[in-house]
Amino acid sequence: MARRPPKPAHLQLVAQTWFKIVLSVLILVHLLAVISAPISLASRGTSIGYPDEPPTSSVVADTLFESLRGYTTFMFLNHGYSFFAPEPGPSHLMEMTATFDSGEPQQALIPNLKRQWPRLLYHRHFMIAETLNSSFPPNIPLQLRDKEWRAQRGYYQRLKTSLENHLKKNLSAKTVSITRILHDIPPLDVYQAGQRLDDRGLLRRFDDTTGNLGPRGVKGKQGARP
Repeated sequence: MARRPPKPAHLQLVAQTWFKIVLSVLILVHLLAVISAPISLASRGTSIGYPDEPPTSSVVADTLFESLRGYTTFMFLNHGYSFFAPEPGPSHLMEMTATFDSGEPQQALIPNLKRQWPRLLYHRHFMIAETLNSSFPPNIPLQLRDKEWRAQRGYYQRLKTSLENHLKKNLSAKTVSITRILHDIPPLDVYQAGQRLDDRGLLRRFDDTTGNLGPRGVKGKQGARP
């Protein structure tokens, strides 16, 4: 059998050049996808001097994020990293209330650093709480609740119910309910004055019906083991 003649040198050079171009474009798109979510989140804020105005955002950052949303979602790159320095925002917890056939209802905060150990296990529980909160769609007027909003609300309800059913089975409880909790960060001067980061006065409950936050301070007997 006759051997296939080698490709001319100039054709090999063209093929190598196009391979490098395509590979470079793919790498560039991937890097843009990695930074698109943090940039979009970092560019959002309230108008200076107009705290009652709707939050502002960067058109360029939002356009970049939306154009790559499908890829970032598939590759699980859609993280804003808002809880990291230099200006971390408030975090979110879950308050579990469990009832049993005997005894009064018991409550527990998830995650719990004393019960979830090693630290990676605590982080996994923390991410579950953050995922639940981020899946809650904002409350908007009834006439604006379109198909996409209803689908997002349905996803939130299914996720919340799944977590409650898992805890109910794990605890052999009669009923289990979950409430989203906002864990705020104290101002620097208050923290330097001695307020602890785990002060329960920094916690506020969310109302799923209205989406509003309740008063500061979450009280209740903490006894159930999540």
